[in-house]
Amino acid sequence: MKNPYTATKQALGQYFRFLEAAGFPGFEEEQRAYEYHFLTRNVDVCIDIYIELISTTPVWVSINGYFIEDLEPDNEVLHRNPIIIADYLQEVSAILQRHPAVLKGELDSMIKNEALRLRERENKAAAARIEKGIYTVEYSVFSNDDYHAYEEFDDLDKMRQFISGLQPDGIYRVLNPYMEEISL
Repeated sequence: MKNPYTATKQALGQYFRFLEAAGFPGFEEEQRAYEYHFLTRNVDVCIDIYIELISTTPVWVSINGYFIEDLEPDNEVLHRNPIIIADYLQEVSAILQRHPAVLKGELDSMIKNEALRLRERENKAAAARIEKGIYTVEYSVFSNDDYHAYEEFDDLDKMRQFISGLQPDGIYRVLNPYMEEISL
């Protein structure tokens, strides 16, 4: 079994040569903490393929910050778990070739699909919060002009105990499971 770095580098060389015709140079490599990024750019687009340097790594692919899954949300290969890096990147290559306008910066479908995905995730989180009776405490960490952090509680006594430990001059607010501000 190849390590994630070697498998990714080999797959990029095997499946992404077509990018040269769209004005992309070879991939540059950049390590950021435990992530390893392979980046290439043309005038309109930055493609970032990155992995974590662990044996069970997923692969992420973003195009100008939008994830490849937002280009073909129903593509089963992109949602397999665990993944085989070469198979995943071969499918990413095929997706990019099926959608050549993306390589020219036309990201409208990705933007729309991202908004739908995020809305669906928010709706699921809201439903779970309501079902489980989760209260949220948003509070200030750095200054008293904004909420910087939050904690969630399904036990009001534990929530009150948490609030009592906050800085007396700090700001906080309590939200019920419907995310409506309440006072205790």
